[in-house]
Amino acid sequence: MSILNQFQVIFTDNSNDSINAATPIGNLFPEIPITALGTINNFDPVDYYRFTVNTPLTSEIALQNLTGDLDVAVLDNNGNLIARGDNLGVSNEAFQTTLSIPGEYFINVFQTAPGIASDYELALFPSSANINTIDNSNDNPNTPTFLGTIAPEVPISQLATINDFDPVDYYRVTITQPLTAGIALQNLTDNLDVAVLDSNGNLIARGDNLGASNEAFQVAFSTPGEYLINVFQTAPGIASDYELALFPASADIIPPTPPVPVPPPQPVNISIEGIIDGTADEVVRNLEDTAFVTAEDYLLNATPNTPITIGLNARNGGDPRLEVYQLPQDSLLQPRQGQIPIAANDNGGGGIDARIGPGVASDILGISSELTLSPEFNYLLRVTYNERPFVAGFSLNASVDNGFVSLTRVFLGNPVGEPIIGGDPSINGLSNEANFF
Repeated sequence: MSILNQFQVIFTDNSNDSINAATPIGNLFPEIPITALGTINNFDPVDYYRFTVNTPLTSEIALQNLTGDLDVAVLDNNGNLIARGDNLGVSNEAFQTTLSIPGEYFINVFQTAPGIASDYELALFPSSANINTIDNSNDNPNTPTFLGTIAPEVPISQLATINDFDPVDYYRVTITQPLTAGIALQNLTDNLDVAVLDSNGNLIARGDNLGASNEAFQVAFSTPGEYLINVFQTAPGIASDYELALFPASADIIPPTPPVPVPPPQPVNISIEGIIDGTADEVVRNLEDTAFVTAEDYLLNATPNTPITIGLNARNGGDPRLEVYQLPQDSLLQPRQGQIPIAANDNGGGGIDARIGPGVASDILGISSELTLSPEFNYLLRVTYNERPFVAGFSLNASVDNGFVSLTRVFLGNPVGEPIIGGDPSINGLSNEANFF
């Protein structure tokens, strides 16, 4: 509804605190708004206004520019309630009432509770009795106005109004083939927004220019079906006529390429059967006992930044443990004297003699039992025995949830033999021998 530039303004005082002392605001004529400015507080908790209707009409009543919770009521000549706005808080009041009998009426503006204070603007927007300027039939997505089927090169337009009495409009369109359409919201006098939704109410596109600027954007309707268009206030109190226009272009558009499915993670596991028989390269120290113990060393590679699980089973007794050392890439694959491992374990539990992996509790003070590798370093995996049979046999397993893992025997600080590889190291940009990151 357009608000005309000609209207009456009456400034109020606190002398109108009873219906018998109501401030007169004149005759209410179709299409001529009336406004009154006032203040409600503990010293002036209620204001009454009196006006006359000469012909049956419908009027929209608004109480706006509030800073506190005030209410407004319309009364007949005997003081009986006809209509009332009772929004909570500082929300503007806005409702419609039909004044079907010529005569005198009253409007009452009042506190909702002691202590509330606010300036206000009371506004009456009358229309002729045979004109319905407010259409609330399409104010929710379940009852949209149908605009038709969008066809290439055939524009669609719709004229309507947004205000406090009708703050939102929904429209429905049908698409039978993929196409692109320009959406425009134009001829605005205040800040309205427009949005395009799919049939489930999910946002596809939106224009949100500030102020009274027209909205204009393009939407690709790639899937045939129904769509919603929503026109709405950006804030209470905003009112504007508008023209919603759709400019569908040629149907020659390319639907979006479906995403390439991502394969599920593929667990990778390798296993080595090893033996410690006391040869020269196997005599080392470990953290648990500074005395010399025996060990078997392996170069460990795996997908970077991926948790690794390593399990050790002794086949013929003894007290085995696992240790992993982080070494510079250009160094000999042998820990320096006194170097501390970054992961270790000697009591895996559940039938495993030692285990390193996600969720494994540390059993060596200050050293984790969880491990991921960084591409800037080499990693030495060491199997040690503090107490062992004459010949200590063991099974060693290493795994990752996805990617690759490899083990290579190390003799006197150098890799020997071919690596045992699980997965495809080329996927991760690693060398074919899998000896270095």
